[in-house]
Amino acid sequence: MKKENFKNSIFFKILVFLFWINCVYFFIVYSNILHTEPTIIFNEKFEVKKGQKVKNTFFIKEVKYGKIVSKEYYINTSKEGKQLVSITIKNIYGKEKKYDFYIKVT
Repeated sequence: MKKENFKNSIFFKILVFLFWINCVYFFIVYSNILHTEPTIIFNEKFEVKKGQKVKNTFFIKEVKYGKIVSKEYYINTSKEGKQLVSITIKNIYGKEKKYDFYIKVT
């Protein structure tokens, strides 16, 4: 009987260890503690007037844990409505990711 209790306790300890390893893994991945995803702070308004000269980076106030690597270009504001704006940002580990957002032209 003592052997069975010993095996059960080792099995239980292994399960508890694996549970804690999974908890630590998901905490690191989902809390972004390693800053793998850049944090983008946008301006408050995504609205511009028709005919206004605006660059694609105008709507981004700050990028934490990364930098903008896409080329700046002027957005076509000759027509009213929604316009798609694309930005490419490189995180501190060198991985690039494309971000898209819409602005409203009035």
